[in-house]
Amino acid sequence: QHPVPLRPVRAQGHRRAHPPQGQVSGRRHPAILDGALWERVRARGEEEPERLGVASEYAGALRGMGEFSEAVQMCRQVFDVRRRVLGPEHPHTLTSANNLAAVLQAQGELSKAARMHRETLEVRRRVLGAEHPDTLVSSNHLTATLGFIIACTIRRSQNLVCSFS
Repeated sequence: QHPVPLRPVRAQGHRRAHPPQGQVSGRRHPAILDGALWERVRARGEEEPERLGVASEYAGALRGMGEFSEAVQMCRQVFDVRRRVLGPEHPHTLTSANNLAAVLQAQGELSKAARMHRETLEVRRRVLGAEHPDTLVSSNHLTATLGFIIACTIRRSQNLVCSFS
């Protein structure tokens, strides 16, 4: 047991910074700290909210380091558990769907990512309304993914390489 609730480490700014080395301004890299935190909570019950939160944060750190396979696996596990426990329309479930879609896109699975973004957008529109900030975020993610698919299609038609990250 831990006397103080465990909290994922966040860098300043939007989400987190992922420099290529293990140091951030003389401190340990956030992904390393998330990994240490994950090791502390991974043995807890699969449905434990704190475990799911840490797993989600750690998956984001793995994505930032280019460890897409492991990040996809963790995001999928978090999404599946949250969908089963919280339901398909719960905000945490929808955020997990978005995170999984982002990792799939980074891994190059563009059609899967677009499908997840589309499904998330449809649910958010129905549940939250078209003008809700989370709905707009989902709309933006879907638009960006579809734009990336179009750009990759054009590049491939010109025999050029398309990078996925």
